[in-house]
Amino acid sequence: MVAHNSIHVKNSHKLDIGCGGRKYFFNPRVQGEDVVYADIEAPTRRIHNFVRCDAHYLPFRENVFSEIYASHIIEHLNNPAKFLMRCKEVLSRTGRIHILTPNWISRAAWADQSHKWVFNVVTLALLLIRTGYLLFPTRYILLRRLYVIGVLRK
Repeated sequence: MVAHNSIHVKNSHKLDIGCGGRKYFFNPRVQGEDVVYADIEAPTRRIHNFVRCDAHYLPFRENVFSEIYASHIIEHLNNPAKFLMRCKEVLSRTGRIHILTPNWISRAAWADQSHKWVFNVVTLALLLIRTGYLLFPTRYILLRRLYVIGVLRK
C-alpha cells in the first residue's frame, strides 16, 4: 500500500524516524546526505531532508530505503505492528530496521508517561517476527536498552 501524496526520495538510502522535533530535541541516530529524517513534530531549526509525518503512515514510495533507524519511538506508538508493517513496505528487498527502545527492566521504560508499550527482548523479537522480519544477530541487548535489528527477505 503506497501512502497518498507519497514523497519521492532522491539519493536517500536511510530513514531516521522519530529523530525529534519540539518535545524531544532533534537527535538523529545516523547522519549524512543520504539520510531522510522524519518525526511527527517539526524541529525547532531547519533540517535538510526533514519530513514531518506520522510513523504509522510513512509518506514514501515502496522499496525506497535500505535501512530504517527507529530510536526510542516504538514505545510511544499507538500501534507498533502497523508501524513495522509500513516500514516493511518502504524498505528495499533486503532492507534492515534498527530498533532501539528502553528495556522493560530499566526505570526509563516506566518513568516516561508517554510510553504506551514496554518491551523485553522476547516481546520485541516476537513483534518483529509476526510482522515479517527475520532477526539479525546482535550483541546490543543491554540492561537499560534493547537494540534489535530486523532484516527483510521479500
